[in-house]
Amino acid sequence: MRKKLYKNLFESEMESLVRVGSYNNRDEVIRDAIRNLIISRGDLRLSIAIDLFMKGQVSLGQASERAGVGIIEFKDILAKRGILREIGNLSPEDLEKRTKKLREFIKQ
Repeated sequence: MRKKLYKNLFESEMESLVRVGSYNNRDEVIRDAIRNLIISRGDLRLSIAIDLFMKGQVSLGQASERAGVGIIEFKDILAKRGILREIGNLSPEDLEKRTKKLREFIKQ
């Protein structure tokens, strides 16, 4: 009963926002509510940034920016969660070659 009451109240509030002209339609109300929820909740921003990064939709830098943390901190968060970062689309052989060149460069 209580859930139904809250649902009806929520629906009425959304309809009121559209009726008084604050929004053009219910979709705008919902989009704005979600946008404000994400802005106010750092944990949600972080979860979204990680998800987008893992799907390859944003770069590491873009993900860290969306999460509101620096790149190094974002890398640490990924590591603590056991999320491995891929290094481009290199084959194992190419990756080994680049690693070898980097080691040689560091020794100089």
